[in-house]
Amino acid sequence: MNSWWYEGKKNILTHMSLSTNAAHIVLGILLFLGAAILARRTKHAPALALGSVLLVQVINEILDCLDWIAWTGHVNWSEAFSDTVYTLALPVLLALSWRHQRQRWARANTKEQP
Repeated sequence: MNSWWYEGKKNILTHMSLSTNAAHIVLGILLFLGAAILARRTKHAPALALGSVLLVQVINEILDCLDWIAWTGHVNWSEAFSDTVYTLALPVLLALSWRHQRQRWARANTKEQP
């Protein structure tokens, strides 16, 4: 018997015509951008957006681990690790780039001040 979590994800992937790895990449970026838009006026927007992606990914992996334990009796750690890398790789790069760009703007504005 499959869990509601597994069945829900399987249905979404079927409708989106995505592999699980591609879904992790796409959904990680979409979640990051959505959270970034919501937090855009705060000083820590990149960190908040990245934290949102991390939180959702941790919850996803906990639910996946519970499914793996029910099916096989153990956790598939390599799958959990690769899913996390796929989900977080581009959001981490976006957050670092955003932070770097903000620092460049701050330095440029400071130099222009008399």
